[in-house]
Formats: sequence, C-alpha cells, structure tokens
Amino acid sequence: MRQPSQPEVPTFQESGVPNMVLHHWFGFLAPAALPKPVLTRLHAEIVAAAAQPAIVARYKALILEPATSSPEEFRELIASDLARWGKVVREAGIKAQ
Repeated sequence: MRQPSQPEVPTFQESGVPNMVLHHWFGFLAPAALPKPVLTRLHAEIVAAAAQPAIVARYKALILEPATSSPEEFRELIASDLARWGKVVREAGIKAQ
C-alpha cells in the first residue's frame, strides 16, 4: 500500500520486491503483571493523547501515519514481528557483534 503522505514513492511490490512486509511502529510497554484497570486507563490516555491535533500534525510532519491499537493487538504485532524477523536472522546466519 502506498503511503498517503508519499504517494509518489512506489511500494516494495511495485519496485520488484514481492512479499516484502515492513512497517515501523512505536509503542509503550508495561510490566506483564500490570493490573487490568491500570492498563485500561493507561491505554485510554495514550489513545487520547495520540489523537490530539498537535500530535497528529507532528507525526505527519515526520511522514508518519499515526495509528493506535488495543493492547492485545499490539502484543500480537510484537509476537508476529519477533517470529518473522527472528526467522530472517536465523536463516541469514546473522550474529550480534
């Protein structure tokens, strides 16, 4: 999918790199034992802050598309990325230096 902020930039597929999935994300992490009411409140406050016009404008100025998700969706995204990129690292034999 082309980015709305940069419609002239071709996608990976359009550039001849099929099946490439790459996205950037930023998020907040908390201890696993965080009480559910605290997590719910924290999530609500972060979503509200992310929707503020000044925040949205700043992200767009940085050519980022602001978006939020539920804590469960974010947990799934992290797990998915760890699995995907872990496989890439293992198959390529990449080692930490």
